[in-house]
Amino acid sequence: DTEENRVPQDGRNETALGDRKFVVRASFLPVADGEKVVLHVSDQSTEPHDLERLGYWGHSLHALTDAVENTNGLVVIGGPAGSGKTATLYGLMHVVAHPSRNLAAIEDTIEHRVPGINQTPVNTKAGMTFATALRAVLQQDPNVLMISDLREPETTGMALHAALAGRLVLAGMATHDVAATVGHIIAMHTEPYLLASASRAVVNQRLVRR
Repeated sequence: DTEENRVPQDGRNETALGDRKFVVRASFLPVADGEKVVLHVSDQSTEPHDLERLGYWGHSLHALTDAVENTNGLVVIGGPAGSGKTATLYGLMHVVAHPSRNLAAIEDTIEHRVPGINQTPVNTKAGMTFATALRAVLQQDPNVLMISDLREPETTGMALHAALAGRLVLAGMATHDVAATVGHIIAMHTEPYLLASASRAVVNQRLVRR
């Protein structure tokens, strides 16, 4: 709303430049001198599905791909904000994708449209929280479930029980190292023995200059 500058607003727009397709996500924030605008540009022409292109190699690559070959369990990708956790989760979904599998994703913002995956956006204003979306998605019996961000105890608890009940759950978490990821999950009223039983891998990643 171009006439509204008193409250935060956000939105997205798709545009094409030659053969390339881009999605621009915009965030508008009221400040003392007007509005501050941040644009997040995502190139939809290139598919971020190759873990090797994302920087995984050697033992880390093999350990991660072995973890998602299981038909159940929890794989957590941790890292600071903006470190590419969602891109890695997309890469893992690409590894396990198969027409016979029901793949579902719950995302705060859908950063990349991925064919073959049922992607559900979170809309807190409309009451569509991570927990609400996860309850609805679980009723549709997914084989593989991706949660872009484990933030609060209810979602984390449901994700663990889904992993223990025979689903492969891939989740992101904003943490700075593997130990902090494990500690953060336990701090959300999670029994350590449940986490130990459900976990297949806990990863932490950073962006590195190339």
